Amino acid sequence: MLKQLAGAMAEDIPQLLWFGEEAGRNLLVLNRLGPSLEVAFKACNHVFSLYTITNIGEQMINHLQIVHTLNYVHRDLKLSNILVGHRPCTHIIYLIDFSPRCRVSTSQNMTSSFLP
Repeated sequence: MLKQLAGAMAEDIPQLLWFGEEAGRNLLVLNRLGPSLEVAFKACNHVFSLYTITNIGEQMINHLQIVHTLNYVHRDLKLSNILVGHRPCTHIIYLIDFSPRCRVSTSQNMTSSFLP
């Protein structure tokens, strides 16, 4: 799934550097990122500026729109699964932990059941 997302969200997901098996364990190596929003929020005494909140909100809408366009649902959105970029990209946020994702059918019958 990371390869599929990389084509659609090249700048917005962690770059997959290597994956494979080593010493009987499955490994995944991504580029270095900064802290999670959970850690950043605690470091800011549980206060984000209006600019920060709108920046995060706008990026999250864009990220999720692309994920949904590829017929996936993330299913584990929380502050610890959203990371801030590492310098100099601290203004960019990244979604991680796509393991509990699910693929959604695009048929009219399936999608209509998700609508309010």
